[in-house]
Amino acid sequence: MSGGEWMAGLAVVVVLAAVAVAYAVGKAKAAAPEEVRAQRFVLVDAAGKVRASLGPTPDGGPALVLVDEAGKARAGLGVSADGGPMLGLQDRDEKVRASLGVSPDGSPQLVLRDENEKLRATLTLSHDGLPSLVLADEKGVERALLVMHLDGSQDLLLFDESGKPIAGLP
Repeated sequence: MSGGEWMAGLAVVVVLAAVAVAYAVGKAKAAAPEEVRAQRFVLVDAAGKVRASLGPTPDGGPALVLVDEAGKARAGLGVSADGGPMLGLQDRDEKVRASLGVSPDGSPQLVLRDENEKLRATLTLSHDGLPSLVLADEKGVERALLVMHLDGSQDLLLFDESGKPIAGLP
């Protein structure tokens, strides 16, 4: 066999090998599993830093935690043991500043907290569909309450620094 024939034969073998590899890669992509099961998943970025995790909480409910560039938890989505979904948003110090949840009876609630994690505002929609708004001072003491009733009437109540009612409008 001459040198040219040998090179031509080698070229054919290389092409066939390349086709076989391409076929195998394509087949592997097409054969992706329909389901992946694990107790915990961790997402990392190109540098290997954890950016998110999905797994059970200590009470057994599922939770997704999103992490910032500094490795601090900034957002969480989960379901509590009683079945209520929750979304929590945290500041750079990992303090929960805002949360949105739905209680088992279907009542949604939005809660806002200050930098010391003191409750400052709560907006709730009761299972009857009636809204209420609670505002609190820097100590977490309720200072104002606005409620709507089934008959369409509203109440506005104001409280002093000890939580004692001082004024109200029916």
